[in-house]
Amino acid sequence: MILNKALFKRIIAYFAFILVAILSPAQEINDLISDSVKYQPIQLSEIPIELAETIAQGKEILDDLISNEEIEKLKQKNDSILNIVEKSEALIKKEMSQTSIRFLQNRLLQLQSQKIIVDAEVEKLTGIIKDLSRSMQFFNDEKIIWTNTKEKILELDYLETITKRIDQTINLLDSANSNVAEQAEIMLLTLDRSSQVSIKIEFMIADLNDAIKSQEMKLLESKYPNIFNLNYSSENIKIDYSFAKYAKSEWTEIKAFIARKADLFVIIGFLFIVLLTMFFYYQKRFEKEAKSIHNYYQKRLILVLTKPVSASVLLAILITILILPDLPLIIRDLLSIFLVIPLLVIMRQLLDKKLLYTIYGFAIIMILNILLEIFSPENIIYRIYLLFMAIANIILIRHFIFRILKNLHYEKKGLILKSIGYVFLVMAFIGLYGAIMGNVVIGKDLLIALNIAVVAGALIYASLIILNGIIITIIDAKYVSRINFFRNRNAYIKKKVVRILNFLGGFYFLVILLKQLNVWFSIRDRVADLFTEELSILDIEFSLTSVLVFILIIYLSVLISKTIQIILEYDVFSKIPMDKGLPHSISMIVKYSIITGGILLAVSAAGMPLTSLTVLLGAFGVGIGFGLQNIFNNLVSGLILLFERPVQIGDTIEVGTLIGTVRSIGIRASNIKTFDGAEVIVPNGQLISNEVINWTLSDQQRRIEVIVGVSYDSDPHQVYKLIMNVLTQRKDIMQDPAPTVLFNEMGESSLDFRLLFWTTSFSKWLQIRSEVIFEIFDLLKENNIEIPFPQRDVHIRSIEEQLKIDNSKNKD
Repeated sequence: MILNKALFKRIIAYFAFILVAILSPAQEINDLISDSVKYQPIQLSEIPIELAETIAQGKEILDDLISNEEIEKLKQKNDSILNIVEKSEALIKKEMSQTSIRFLQNRLLQLQSQKIIVDAEVEKLTGIIKDLSRSMQFFNDEKIIWTNTKEKILELDYLETITKRIDQTINLLDSANSNVAEQAEIMLLTLDRSSQVSIKIEFMIADLNDAIKSQEMKLLESKYPNIFNLNYSSENIKIDYSFAKYAKSEWTEIKAFIARKADLFVIIGFLFIVLLTMFFYYQKRFEKEAKSIHNYYQKRLILVLTKPVSASVLLAILITILILPDLPLIIRDLLSIFLVIPLLVIMRQLLDKKLLYTIYGFAIIMILNILLEIFSPENIIYRIYLLFMAIANIILIRHFIFRILKNLHYEKKGLILKSIGYVFLVMAFIGLYGAIMGNVVIGKDLLIALNIAVVAGALIYASLIILNGIIITIIDAKYVSRINFFRNRNAYIKKKVVRILNFLGGFYFLVILLKQLNVWFSIRDRVADLFTEELSILDIEFSLTSVLVFILIIYLSVLISKTIQIILEYDVFSKIPMDKGLPHSISMIVKYSIITGGILLAVSAAGMPLTSLTVLLGAFGVGIGFGLQNIFNNLVSGLILLFERPVQIGDTIEVGTLIGTVRSIGIRASNIKTFDGAEVIVPNGQLISNEVINWTLSDQQRRIEVIVGVSYDSDPHQVYKLIMNVLTQRKDIMQDPAPTVLFNEMGESSLDFRLLFWTTSFSKWLQIRSEVIFEIFDLLKENNIEIPFPQRDVHIRSIEEQLKIDNSKNKD
């Protein structure tokens, strides 16, 4: 076996860590003694206080450390885990010569599960050792400080009491340090053993992978007789022997798993009860609301909930398979068979009958696939069943493509289903060729992959119906709708959730298919190599993984920041009395802080070197100096608007000839909606550097001015009283400050009065002004007060002179 680079590096890292952990305390003490000059003695006046603080800190550290009893329990637990692993190691080495790939795969799953447990113990022990090392460092530092202090005051005889207290403190520090050192030694030895076992497991996993690949290659290279040249004698049909051998091997796996995971059945039972209770609850709820439900997934969920027991069994088993990757293959096969029954019950509620019969056929074939595990490829029953499975698959797929899809209307989805159907049809024909010509391994893998993929697709479809329906129902619930974030973006959130879940379901279906074709791990490794390969541009080195991590973190930071901004502004701050515009400013500051933190985290997670970042910032600074002055000015102005708040959302402002209401304030520009309905994007720099009239900055009050003219025959005192009566009786006109009616002037054709009054409804000031003018006009008309219009006597001299000349000519 060739040791790969990753495993070699890990082995070196383990041994280096153990070596450093063992040698570092002594090395640190030597360094501290040699650098004792750094530990200055404590001043005489501060000794009593410092002594008390040192003892208190030491006691606090000792109280926080792991106790000897806990260390002993941890050591016993660790020894128990390692004993199980070592027994498993001995068993695997003894039976490594097994020719069954299934046996080797079961051992591989078992080792991978044990590897996870051992690595968790290694990580836990490492954390404890770090805590102990820090404690030892503290006690050593304090001992050196107090030793230096004691040497300084030894010559002062009258400080004998203080000297004794220092000696007591030093003894306590020594004693505590010794206890911690003993604990550290026990933990180091335990960690050493765990690390060695972890390395052994790494070797054994590598050996098993090599053995599995070797067995698979042997099977692929093996050429069995074609179906026509088989030996059909009774000697080649070993039903009893094959079944007994299979049953004995798999029963051993079942007993070992039950002994190892006895509590799993309790968890599955509890999960089933929880799901069943939830489904009964939603079933009763939908009975009342069924007529008002129009969402596709909720309507389909109503059909599923007519069978709550089947739905509960389906999800409980599916969750168990997903969260337990180390399930033995026989347990996984049995759970998959148990899944088929509730799946078919649910599919009866969801699918057309013609399509349902196709699913029935694939499910029956999948259950019968266990025959391929019982018999060897040389067995006649194995070959006959493989041939039957290939023919049955071809018939079912052909029926699905040319009969069912032709009559069902699936629009865009129909093309996808038809494409998948043709792929499966090709796989079935290749499987048929393998079954006939003797390439049984390829035929078996393709046909089993096909069957499992079809049933898995139906299972994923049913699961998505249940999950999407429940999540959409929760989003529509009354207690969720009370939150403005969900109420205002209900349709958008549901659309996003459905897309994400459907994408994950499609991806999981693809993974299942590739795993069944035994190409998933090779594809995954190749993709991983591609993304981890180091690339370089000039002096900057990076990988595709770092780029994706960088983009993903920034995307998530922007998404999270927007969500938090909306929740703060519309759900949290809306319920707290705050100054106008302050909720928006705080939420925007939080948003930009999260984005900034996300950028820094993305740079750190992507492994971008600081030198490269410095060059980037330098280039950005040069760009600002030459061509981005306006952009940078607008960015800074946006921050000023957020902190100073001279303009706030909802304000009516006037910038130059532009008048409108502020709709949003961004980091670069603000959105102003004019009274004509146009939305104008105004750079923030203009709102800071130019004169801005803000009509509603501190309040919504607005003074209104109206000019009224009456004829010279009118009594001005009566006009005053009538106008004041109109202004004082309206509720939308403020009485403080009181409305004012001024006799403005005696005009050319009228007596002019100037009306000044205030309103708190700035948005309605034009309407109020119009209504006031209407009322004044009606009131003046009722009291026979004339509203004059301009009158003038026009004297045109040029025309008169021309008329005189014409008259004289006529006389002549």
